[in-house]
Amino acid sequence: MNTATNQPLQHLLVIIDQGQENQPALEQALSWSKDLLKQNIQTSITAVMPVYNYASEINTMLRGTVLHNLRRDLIESSENWLEHYVGQQVELAAYNTDSFKLTVNKQVIWGKKTARIVHDVIQSQNATDRPFTMVFKSIPADEHMKIPFMQAEEWLLVRNSSIPVMLVRQVQQTTTNWLLAVDPNNSEHDGVNDTLVNTAQQYQQQLGGELQLINAYLPPSALITPLLSEYGMGEYMLEYDLDQKKERVETFLADHQLSVDQMTAKCGAVEDIVNEAAARTPGSTIVVGSRAHAGFADRLVGHAAEKIIQHAKTNVLIIKHQDPED
Repeated sequence: MNTATNQPLQHLLVIIDQGQENQPALEQALSWSKDLLKQNIQTSITAVMPVYNYASEINTMLRGTVLHNLRRDLIESSENWLEHYVGQQVELAAYNTDSFKLTVNKQVIWGKKTARIVHDVIQSQNATDRPFTMVFKSIPADEHMKIPFMQAEEWLLVRNSSIPVMLVRQVQQTTTNWLLAVDPNNSEHDGVNDTLVNTAQQYQQQLGGELQLINAYLPPSALITPLLSEYGMGEYMLEYDLDQKKERVETFLADHQLSVDQMTAKCGAVEDIVNEAAARTPGSTIVVGSRAHAGFADRLVGHAAEKIIQHAKTNVLIIKHQDPED
């Protein structure tokens, strides 16, 4: 069973970074909206900008009305900036036409925890007839995220979001090419793989582009082959392992109506192989799956997904799978 969404990308949530003149997430959302319009899918965008002033918390002299006025003034100035900036970007994108005007809702929310704000906004919108279908968040384009996993807002956002999250490093104006990191060799990942491929195929139908599966693996038998070779079994075990992998991959591709040419299987570290493929593919977006865990495990995105996100040099789309028993 998979949890791929059947909803088109009709309502996009974009996180605006306070004080930044560059907002790749908004530009990418606008670019996708134009492409979706060509498929007669009319989108709306909600731009949410969390604002916070640490001085208001550490300055013990600020109390009551003074503190209230400080927050009000900051929110008002932020709203004015956001209104002007979004209008400017929509105009630069040459989106609006005589027959259609893009709707961009703008919200400025006081708070220092972006992931918590986004979670609350998504939950509130879920109660309406037009829930969000994807979150866009800008991340640094020139360096990897070096902050430890649980301290970075990006990680918290990915962990907590109930809908796909697009981490935008660079704006892609060309057609998106989808690079899916899958692991059909491990039966424990079947649910994640199915959700990942089904959802990505829907996005491909809406936005176009090519879909390529990347399967990075480390053959377990390679670790014990030297030992078994002493007993004349090493070559047999390696061939058996490769045959098993080939059979599972062929079944997986057939189930999703994909061809062998759409799968690249290579032995090595998943983050290296995925990024090598992205470097060779213009306009690539890496797509990874994440399982929604219960309890303490919910603090993790997934070992392979973490590594891919941490080392990626292009945009990364994270799709979460919910196990039926969770």
